[in-house]
Amino acid sequence: MSRNVSPIKAQVGHPDLAILQSVAVGLEDIVQRQRETLNRIGPAIPQTALDQFLRTLNDIEAALPRWREAIERLNVQWGAQQREQEEMRALYQVGRAVNSTLDLDTVLNQVMDHIIQLTGAERGFLMLYDETSGELEFKVARNMDRETLSGSSFEISLTIVNNVARDGQPIVTTNAQADPRFAAQESVVAYSLRSILCVPLRVRDKVIGVIYADNRIRTGLFTEHDRDMLAAFADQAAIAIANAQLYERVSAMKNLMDNVLASITSGVITTDVADKITLFNRAAESILGVPAY
Repeated sequence: MSRNVSPIKAQVGHPDLAILQSVAVGLEDIVQRQRETLNRIGPAIPQTALDQFLRTLNDIEAALPRWREAIERLNVQWGAQQREQEEMRALYQVGRAVNSTLDLDTVLNQVMDHIIQLTGAERGFLMLYDETSGELEFKVARNMDRETLSGSSFEISLTIVNNVARDGQPIVTTNAQADPRFAAQESVVAYSLRSILCVPLRVRDKVIGVIYADNRIRTGLFTEHDRDMLAAFADQAAIAIANAQLYERVSAMKNLMDNVLASITSGVITTDVADKITLFNRAAESILGVPAY
């Protein structure tokens, strides 16, 4: 008798599921061997016993598909739980990493590298609004090898970018070439764009920029789950970026103030509300004979 059994999924995440899989495969082998044995010695067995044994084998065979389905369902559930835990762990690590420095360039590069790692994107771009022009500007562009992309590689869908920046809503498309929302866009056609994921960078309900990730080869790379995950990450990243920008502005103002004070020949002393001296310039240091530090 020929064996007609669909294979059980090879990869099983949980050890208990691996045991169940081994048991199910073992039962299939046992049933097959028993049938082959019956084919050889069947006539020597009493009919009643033979019928009972065949019914038992049939019951086992009938139960095996349910076993396989149950094991695969458990495997899918386990895999989903594992993936969710890994993503939560990654988001925590990302949040800690991007908030560990106030250097804007370092923050931007870390954000982009983590995005590509989390989504499996081919390319990633981060754009921020310029405070003077009010236009979106490319700040960092990276590929899956963590290499910085040049301007000639900035072939993306500005339609999607502008929509996300304007509406503040993330966008995901599994195949931009066939998506009725974007298929007619010149950039989508010209650059052969397929899987695209784009989310806003938002701080206190204000969009400060956009994160754009894509893959020009593979379709179906991103899901709605990836969109939501990246949106959650973007919220963390936006705060880190805003803090780094603020630190950069404060540092620039402090340097400007230091230069101004150093250029003044008269003594200048500043105090706080409690009349405690907070700083004085070099001229005041020379006049008072007290070092500033």
